[in-house]
Amino acid sequence: MAEERKKVWINVFQTKLFIRIAVYWVIYMITLMNLLFVWRLVIEGPGNPVEQYLRFLVDFAPALVLVALLLPAVAWDAVKFSIGWWGRWYAFARRCRTWPRGNRCSRSSCARGIT
Repeated sequence: MAEERKKVWINVFQTKLFIRIAVYWVIYMITLMNLLFVWRLVIEGPGNPVEQYLRFLVDFAPALVLVALLLPAVAWDAVKFSIGWWGRWYAFARRCRTWPRGNRCSRSSCARGIT
């Protein structure tokens, strides 16, 4: 590829994608923690729920910290991946906005924007 794209964040779509991934991660983690805690309550039986919850957090702390550290990397990778196909559509839309003003582009230059 002759020219490499330097700008990664080009549209509000990528911001929404980044936020959506973070929200899904939070929902997933809340659900996972609740299911694991309920499983622990079933296995250990009745007792002090606060004490059991603290033990649960201590036991699963390494996994929770690692997943929290991976979230930004996964979200950033999704944004970088989206530039591959979103950048082409963004360029095409930018060319389409100039058409009503009489700035026509050749067929080949418009095709390069979406291929």
